[in-house]
Amino acid sequence: KVLIFISSMYFSQSCSWLRIFLIFIISGVGGYLTSAIFDPDSVGVGPAGALYGLLGVQLVELLQSWRLVNNPYLELIKLLINIVVLLALGLLPYIDNFANIGGFIFGILSSFILVPFISLGKWDRLTKLCLISIALPTLVILLFVCFVIFYNVQDSDFCSWCKYLNCVPVTDDFCDGFDLSSFYQQSPNNS
Repeated sequence: KVLIFISSMYFSQSCSWLRIFLIFIISGVGGYLTSAIFDPDSVGVGPAGALYGLLGVQLVELLQSWRLVNNPYLELIKLLINIVVLLALGLLPYIDNFANIGGFIFGILSSFILVPFISLGKWDRLTKLCLISIALPTLVILLFVCFVIFYNVQDSDFCSWCKYLNCVPVTDDFCDGFDLSSFYQQSPNNS
């Protein structure tokens, strides 16, 4: 996570601190909202979703400045390898991969809206404005839907296979004790 933060520091040169702050907050809220929806029995803390949102910003900035980057395919491959490795590490226990994935998605959407872009012609400007006009309502609708689901669906079993995005059970007890449901079952006050 330190590497994500350090590699995202150059955004302060191309974006204002307020834009980065807003992307960071939107990604963090979206990431942990996603985590609370898909794994309501676990507790997540820290900036994981927000930092993955900054990783999404890197992807969007690379795609928006594609023609200006020297060897953009190499940069894309390096960034995708970074994303895949970090998400694969999230498959280990006690790492909230739902927050990471949610923060990444919310970071991509909010960066299309908030990160300034360079247009290299009329068609390029029109394309980027269309992306903004798609990303803004998508972000608002996604936040709204996530809040509605969070308050109305408190069931971790609504997606039976989603638990494998957060922890892959290599052995029978590899992911045991990962959530609060095991605490509720063992609590002496729970009768």
